[in-house]
Amino acid sequence: MEQWEHLLVQVGRRGTGHQYLVQPPQPNLQSDLRKIGSENTVALLNELGRSGWHLAAVDSATDSYWMRRRA
Repeated sequence: MEQWEHLLVQVGRRGTGHQYLVQPPQPNLQSDLRKIGSENTVALLNELGRSGWHLAAVDSATDSYWMRRRA
């Protein structure tokens, strides 16, 4: 049976503080997690894709992106 790792990316928009939340944390990301915007979201997801993560689901109501990769 295949084993999978899972990752959650959420866009945080609270008051004036906007940033991405990546769980579990990915320490080597080059994307600026403090800049919110559609172009930055795509850049972040593409960067994660280059690390083997695949987009599995999107919840547009909560700006959440679930990703997975083989463990």
